[in-house]
Amino acid sequence: MVDANGTPSDLTLTIDSPFNTAGNGNTNGTTSPGGGAAAYPSTATRDSLFGNTATFSGQGNRTPTMTIGGLDPSMRYKFRYFASRTGTPIKNRTTTYTLTGAAVDIQSLNAQDNVSTVAESDWVQPKSDGTVELALTPHVNNNTDEEFTYLGVLEIRVSAP
Repeated sequence: MVDANGTPSDLTLTIDSPFNTAGNGNTNGTTSPGGGAAAYPSTATRDSLFGNTATFSGQGNRTPTMTIGGLDPSMRYKFRYFASRTGTPIKNRTTTYTLTGAAVDIQSLNAQDNVSTVAESDWVQPKSDGTVELALTPHVNNNTDEEFTYLGVLEIRVSAP
């Protein structure tokens, strides 16, 4: 993982349960981010990885989970999520982001035609081993037949203990 300047960091990202691997992910997100997403380049907001609980492109039960390591257990971190899916029939494409560290934080975000909204965790403390786990699941309001989930940008900010 890299920091805001593009410099490699000590953080690690391990995909524990994969995203859908059909094609190269979603490249139909916004190229004109605004609001809370305005800080992200369009190259980041236009694409995302996706999961799907129901079958899509021959792949089912794609419930992405990942572990982020290298965090300082004495610090607190804010996690921001952004995803966008444009150019499709209007559906509710809300993803639930469950972040598990020393406590559990749950956020949700609808990727459908999203150009500006981000979901943001509270200040989360990692587990004692310096890790947090992130799981993406379809929100109860998600009404896509495939139960799509999306992650385009994952931003991590640190705060003093």
